Amino acid sequence: MSPGATAPVTIVRPASARLETLVMLCVVAALVVGTVLLARANSSEEPNTFIADWQLGAFRDLSEVDQANYSALLFAGEIIQVWYDDSLFSGAPHWPTVEELSDAEAGLEPFMRDVSWKQGGEVQWRLITSYAIDGATVYFGNQGKVPGQSAYLLMISHLHKGASYRNQSIVWMHPNAQAPAPETVNVDSLVRNGWKQVVPYKGADEVKRLRGSS
Repeated sequence: MSPGATAPVTIVRPASARLETLVMLCVVAALVVGTVLLARANSSEEPNTFIADWQLGAFRDLSEVDQANYSALLFAGEIIQVWYDDSLFSGAPHWPTVEELSDAEAGLEPFMRDVSWKQGGEVQWRLITSYAIDGATVYFGNQGKVPGQSAYLLMISHLHKGASYRNQSIVWMHPNAQAPAPETVNVDSLVRNGWKQVVPYKGADEVKRLRGSS
């Protein structure tokens, strides 16, 4: 190079930071996904089996006859709510009576006096609407004849009464089949008088019950 000549300048641009960041994010994402999948593959589901002392688990704590009546009551509760809602549209609100529910053609278990009713202990049912002040209508059953069976309350909470955020059916049981109807359906009062709320089980529990597994 001759004196005074200017050396050529070569500009070396750094590698793209954007590309490096993208590659790093992909690696981190892959590590996170892999960790999650590995954790799921090696984890075992622990179901929430907590039951308060004033509650009964429908899967484990009910006798065969109580379980049958419980299942029938839950289904009946849904139909009864539809029945009542239909009566609202007709302008004559009406909760179906036990006589209507036990009708041979349009009736519902466990109110129908058929073979299932006899197997279920021949429970004596009656409708109690005086609990409207508590926001609930109740179908009460007692005097069952199967040894060890319970007395029953099908309690339907009213959305329009402000008792709950939605219409819902809740079943309570008393270990004494001869227990009288409660004076109020306030939860504290029910618990003090020996009634226990039945907590429904999930579909997986039903499958286990039908298969006879523990």
